[in-house]
Amino acid sequence: MRLGALQPAYFPTLNYYWKLAQCDICVFADHLRFSKGSTINRSAPLANTLSVLRIPILHNDKRAHIATTQTDSHSDWRQKHLRTLHHLFHQWPFGYYYLPLLDEVFRKHYSSLGDFLWSLHQCLLEWLHLPVQIVRASELPTAPESTLQIVSWSNQLKISHYITEKEAIEKGWINREILQKNKIRCVYFQEMPSSHLLNSHAPGSILTFLMQFGPEAGYIIRQYLPNVPQKEHQK
Repeated sequence: MRLGALQPAYFPTLNYYWKLAQCDICVFADHLRFSKGSTINRSAPLANTLSVLRIPILHNDKRAHIATTQTDSHSDWRQKHLRTLHHLFHQWPFGYYYLPLLDEVFRKHYSSLGDFLWSLHQCLLEWLHLPVQIVRASELPTAPESTLQIVSWSNQLKISHYITEKEAIEKGWINREILQKNKIRCVYFQEMPSSHLLNSHAPGSILTFLMQFGPEAGYIIRQYLPNVPQKEHQK
């Protein structure tokens, strides 16, 4: 069982879901502070490189976490985004199916950006048929430091492997020795394989991939996943 953690993002890239599909349980890291100009509230390219959506945010509290960050209630951004999505995808192979479902997601009431992104990610996982359990970090106990936070999550969720980027270990963002002392093995996300199908869609939003391939989109991701155990990081 592999535990991973990914920062919430608005219609993120195919590569984001490639990583998520390698987890058995993924922490939806909405306990992190909101970062202006990030992918948290800005989508990956949709349908073409110029089509990007941005959720307007209230910046009353610069220390706000993603879970509590407020969207601009005076903006009709949800209606505008829906109109853009319908314009971009109404003639795509599976636009007829997913656009009405997106309408339902966007028209619900949400108390924060975190709640909206959480609902959206749950739907995308369901539509992709990816067998990954996601849990909200904001609903789990907190720890004062990232490595101790991983230990806390692993203990609560009964996980023995933590999957992460190699850079997180090499740059000291995560302390491998502390994880080992707590009987948690650290493994790496596998890079997307050299496949024209995946690579050509990698920079774009997962929504574009889904609109093109429909229910098969998740199957395409899963068939490329590595089947062999991942090696533990060595010094």
